[in-house]
Amino acid sequence: MSKLCKFCGAEMDDEAFECPECLKKIPGAELLAKQKAIEKKQKLKSRLTTAGIVLGGIAIITALVAIVTTLNKKPSDLYGKPIETYIESCVENNYKKHMSAFTGYMGTFLAQQYSYYVMGQIPEDDTKVQTAAILYLDAYYQDLIAKYGTDVEITYDINDEKRYTAEELQKYQEEYISFYKDGLAGTVFSDGYELVLTFHIDGMLAKNTIVEPGFQVFEIDDEWYIMRTVDFFYEEEAPDVETYK
Repeated sequence: MSKLCKFCGAEMDDEAFECPECLKKIPGAELLAKQKAIEKKQKLKSRLTTAGIVLGGIAIITALVAIVTTLNKKPSDLYGKPIETYIESCVENNYKKHMSAFTGYMGTFLAQQYSYYVMGQIPEDDTKVQTAAILYLDAYYQDLIAKYGTDVEITYDINDEKRYTAEELQKYQEEYISFYKDGLAGTVFSDGYELVLTFHIDGMLAKNTIVEPGFQVFEIDDEWYIMRTVDFFYEEEAPDVETYK
């Protein structure tokens, strides 16, 4: 709809305060403009308030979800990650992923061990150490699929879980620093568990079950790591896991 200018009769927009033809302002235009401005501010304020309430509600809900998720999180959700990473690295033949399951210093130590198995000695050159270690992991992978098949899948169960005390963590921290020495003075063991794990190796060619007692996982400098490798070719009949509880 539109209204007519009182001065020249031209059509005007309902919201207009000035005639587009004669350019004369309608009576009370300034007052109406102020009222419109006030109404606009009130509407904007109302929208902002509503938006604030909605966003505040979302923030509260998000915080509650985060709290509930944290409270419901099991220790294995944290320390299980490096275990899964290690398993994946073996069945994927992924050297980089393999080493990420261990601390940097332990990864270096393992690489040296692997290179020794391949070359009969530990090369002085770090590049040669890594190359030999990659060859070792590749050979391990080839043996794995030769025994179990290319579809080999490895899963695990946690049969027992013992959390280390602060005193025990301090002891292992000191042993770790003492063993690896250089550059580890500030290393912190903030949490850790001793586990009894049962690994299930399942493939088209063969199946196997291996019980690993005393399997250690530690949170070191805010990251979780495993502290040992697993022999997925172990053939001796697995003992009852109740023995280790």
